[in-house]
Amino acid sequence: MEGLIRQLLTMPQLRELTAGIDGREKHSMITGLSPVQRASVAAAAAEQTGRPLLMLCADEQECARQTADLRALTGREPVMLPARELQLRPAAAYSRQWEYRRLWALYRLAQEKPRVMVATAAAMAQLCLPPEVLRQTAFTLEAGQQYDVTALTARLIAAGYVRAQQVEGAGQFALRGGILDIFSPGPDRPVRCEFFDDELDSMGDFDVTTQRRVENRQRFTVLPAGEVLPFHDADTAENTARRIDAAAKRLARRENAAALRQRLEEDAQSLRQGVTPPGGDRYLTAVYPDAATAFGYLPEDCLICVSEAGRVQEALKAFVWQVKQDVTASMEAGLMAGAFGRLTLTETETAAELERFPVCQMESLPTSRYLVAPKLLLDIPAKQLSSYGGSLETAATDIVHYLTAGYGVLVLCGGEVRARNMQQLLRDRKIPAALELSGSAAPQRGQVCITVGALSAGSEWPALKLAVLTEGQLTERLSGSRKKPRPAKADNRQKIQSYTDLAVGDLVVGAASVQHDFDLTSFGHVKGYMSGEDDSLPTLYAADRRLIAAFEAAARDEAFAGKVIEGVIASGDVFVSDEAVKADVRERFGAAAVEMEGAAIAQTAAANGVPFVVVRAISDLAGQQAVVSFDTFEKQAARASAGIVMAMLKNLPDVEEWEGARGD
Repeated sequence: MEGLIRQLLTMPQLRELTAGIDGREKHSMITGLSPVQRASVAAAAAEQTGRPLLMLCADEQECARQTADLRALTGREPVMLPARELQLRPAAAYSRQWEYRRLWALYRLAQEKPRVMVATAAAMAQLCLPPEVLRQTAFTLEAGQQYDVTALTARLIAAGYVRAQQVEGAGQFALRGGILDIFSPGPDRPVRCEFFDDELDSMGDFDVTTQRRVENRQRFTVLPAGEVLPFHDADTAENTARRIDAAAKRLARRENAAALRQRLEEDAQSLRQGVTPPGGDRYLTAVYPDAATAFGYLPEDCLICVSEAGRVQEALKAFVWQVKQDVTASMEAGLMAGAFGRLTLTETETAAELERFPVCQMESLPTSRYLVAPKLLLDIPAKQLSSYGGSLETAATDIVHYLTAGYGVLVLCGGEVRARNMQQLLRDRKIPAALELSGSAAPQRGQVCITVGALSAGSEWPALKLAVLTEGQLTERLSGSRKKPRPAKADNRQKIQSYTDLAVGDLVVGAASVQHDFDLTSFGHVKGYMSGEDDSLPTLYAADRRLIAAFEAAARDEAFAGKVIEGVIASGDVFVSDEAVKADVRERFGAAAVEMEGAAIAQTAAANGVPFVVVRAISDLAGQQAVVSFDTFEKQAARASAGIVMAMLKNLPDVEEWEGARGD
C-alpha cells in the first residue's frame, strides 16, 4: 500500500515525528490512534526513516492483529517473537511448541535481519541464549555436499535433539543406515537426508504420519532444539557444573537446604556424565552467565513503536511477577538455587533497554503512563471504521457519503475479481473509480481508488480528507495469537518427558478442563469454544491450585508408585479408541487424558465460584488397545484414584482458612 503510506507522510505530525526520530527527540508519544492506525503510522515512519521496525504489544492477540496489518501495509512478512513458558519442574510434561516458535523467530532476527518485527514486552524481557550460541549451533545441510554422519549426530545431540526410533515431533532425529531424519523447530515437517557413503545424495520433507517424502529440497537449515544447551561447546558443560557446585557449597550452612544441595550436586554430576538435567531452565544463567534478551538481537538502528504503553506496562509487570512467583515456588520446593533465579529483566531494566532505541508510544487517548519518557507529544485525529464485511452495497453507500464530504476514498477488496465488481457497481451508480491493483496509487479528494488488500479495520483521516474502506482482515488467525498453555507441573518421583510416557495406572490431575467435542465451528468459533471473549481459543476451566497441591501431597503421602502429572483433561461424549481421534485431541487441546464427565463439573463449578479439581487415573491408552485394556485395568485404576482422593481430603485447608482465602 505504497500510495497510502505516501499520503500519510504528508501529514505535519508524521514529518515532525520522523524528524524527531533521527534527531534529539527520539522518544515520542502519539495520541488519537486506533490499532490499525498505529500499524499505519508505524509503517510510514519506518519507511520514511529507513529503519527496521519493531511493534511492541501487550499480548499475543494484539501481536497477531498488528502482524497482519503490517504485512498488508509493508508488503513484508513480519517476524513475530513470542514469549515461552519456563520449565522449572524436572518431572513436568509440557508442550514445547512455543519454545520452538521462539527459536525460529530468534534465528531470523539473528541471521536474516528482518525489516518488520512484532513482539510482546514479555518476549523481549525474557532471558534467552546469546545470538552467538544460536549461530554456532544452527547449521545448513546442502544436497551434493560431503558430511560425516557420525559428526552430524553428535552435533544434533549437542544442539538439544533427542534420538528416536522414528521421528514424530520437533526436536527429534533418527538414523537408520544411510538415512538421517531431522525435525527442526520452525518448519512444519521433518526432513529426510539420504546419504551415499559420505555424500548427501538427496533430501526432502516427509509426512510424519505416512513417513513418505512429499517435497524435495536442496538446502535445509537445522536450528537448535532448545534454548538451554549445556553441551553446545567443549567447555560449557564443565563450567556449568562448577557453577552449580559453587551454589551447592554456599548452601552447606543453611538449615533445611539439604534436599536442594543434594539435587544440585546430582545435576552437576549428570552434566559431567553428558546428561542434561530435566527442567533445564533452572540452569539457564548457569549455562549462559551473560544470558541475552531479544533486545540483543535487534538491529542498532531499530525503531520501536509501542501499541498502548499502559497495557504493555501492565502486561510486563504481570509477567515479571509471575516469573518471580514460579522461581520462588521452585526454590521452596528444593528444585532451584537462588543464584540462578534471574530469568527476566525487571521493568526498570526493560525501560533501560528501550532507551537505547527511538521509541514511539501510540495511544488512543492522552495518558500519563509510558514506558519511556517522551520528549515529543503529538496528536493525530483519526477514526476507526467498521469493515464492510464483503458487502459491496454497504461499501458503495459509504463511498457516496465520503465523496459528498469531499474525501478521497481508498477501497481495499479481497481479490481482483471483487475489486473489478466494486468498480462496476460504482460505474452503475455513475461514480468513477480508478482500479489500481499494484497498490501504488492513492486517491485525491473527490476520487475513488480501488485496490487489492485487507486491513483489520477501515480508517478515517480527517487531516488528509481520506477514508480507507476494507472488507476486513482476510488472513487466517496467526498461530501466535493463541494463548500458551500453562506448563504441567508434576511432582512425581518418576520423570516423564511427554504424554507418550504415560502408562495404565498413572494419575493425571487436571490443571484445566475442556469439552473437546463441543463444536461451534459453523459459527466461526474454534472447536471446544463455549464462552468467553476470545473465540479463537477453546474454553478452558482452570482448577483450584490449592486442591491441586493437596492432591500432589496425597500422592506423596500414599507413596504412589506410578507417575503423577498435571495437565489438561478433555471431556467428550465418546470413548476414544481411534489413534487419529487421540492425536487430534492431544494436538488441538494439549490434553493429557480424555474422559466423559469432568468438563461439565468444571463448568458448573466455575460458573458458581466453587473450587474444583478433576483427577483421573489412566485406565487405558486411548488407542486400538483401549477397548481391551479398559476392562482389564478398570478396578486397578479406580482403586488408585479412590485411595489418593481419600488421602487428599486430609490435606485440605481448614474451613476458616479456606473461607478467608476466598474472601467470603
